[in-house]
Amino acid sequence: MEMSEPSKSSSEGRRYRSIRRDPSPARLVIAAAGYSDVVSVSLVDYVAQWAGYDTEGCIQKAMDDGYIDVCYPNLYGDRKYDTYRLTAKGRRAADRYMSD
Repeated sequence: MEMSEPSKSSSEGRRYRSIRRDPSPARLVIAAAGYSDVVSVSLVDYVAQWAGYDTEGCIQKAMDDGYIDVCYPNLYGDRKYDTYRLTAKGRRAADRYMSD
């Protein structure tokens, strides 16, 4: 039986994250959507901040990877009120993520 190494933490109290275990920014958008077909920027922001990622970067990566499309853009140009729709690829990824 192998003993696991204690988790290391930085001086600020945050744990170091392993690149192999960290979710990709696009998967954070999928996690924020949960079982829904749409996701708002505020939900992505909540999950991204919790995981230590930039919200805008997560959304851009998910759009580039084809997981989401803009569903309801804010008419006044403020992206923090936009709503995104999961594409078919995003819906399959969400189903796999939620079943895991």
